[in-house]
Amino acid sequence: MVVPYLVTLAQASRQSPTSATSPNWAGYVAQAQRPFTAVEGSWVQPAVACNGSADAAAFWVGLDGFRDATVEQVGVKASCATGRAEYRSWWQLWPGPVHFLPRAYAVHPSDVMHASVTRSGTTFTLSLRSSAGWSFSTVRSAPADSSSAEWIASSPPACRTCGFTGLANFDTVSFARARAADGQAMQSIGSFQRDNHLISVTMIGPGGVVRARPDPPCRTGSPFVVTWESP
Repeated sequence: MVVPYLVTLAQASRQSPTSATSPNWAGYVAQAQRPFTAVEGSWVQPAVACNGSADAAAFWVGLDGFRDATVEQVGVKASCATGRAEYRSWWQLWPGPVHFLPRAYAVHPSDVMHASVTRSGTTFTLSLRSSAGWSFSTVRSAPADSSSAEWIASSPPACRTCGFTGLANFDTVSFARARAADGQAMQSIGSFQRDNHLISVTMIGPGGVVRARPDPPCRTGSPFVVTWESP
């Protein structure tokens, strides 16, 4: 069974022009008047603590998904299925299947990951690079609006019709070099704060419990941190 790594934020609650809640996203979404042509970001892979075998957490950058039904994304998943965290790199053109990279593309805590998605028409290049010395890139075609760009920590659903997994405790993850291009040159995440084009997304679980939340990015494009709060 295909396991998706997100639910589009069309199913989320927009709280204000600059904030939203989601059952399984925490981080930032940028919107623009023109379609996006690129997004990139880096993070230090956090060590994940497992409280349950179903717990998981994923960290990624991508295009689309905020108000549409497609997402082009690449990142790392930490899974607790064996009782201790296992880290796998992956990419996905939602609603297509998740593609895990071969074991040669191993990820460990403290590895610095750099991810990017670029678009030319309906052609997308999804790339992932590790400070461990490897890099990966794949070129795929997909119909998409490219109407948003994302830097996200997420809790994957257990299956297409199941509820979300427990959010594995990653403590904090810091996204750096968070930039996107909307048909022009790459801009820092801070530049999208103009005209309310940058949206903070807080992950909210059943009963209104905060699962994870981001802190504000600086206008200079300095890193922002997503903090784990509950499963």
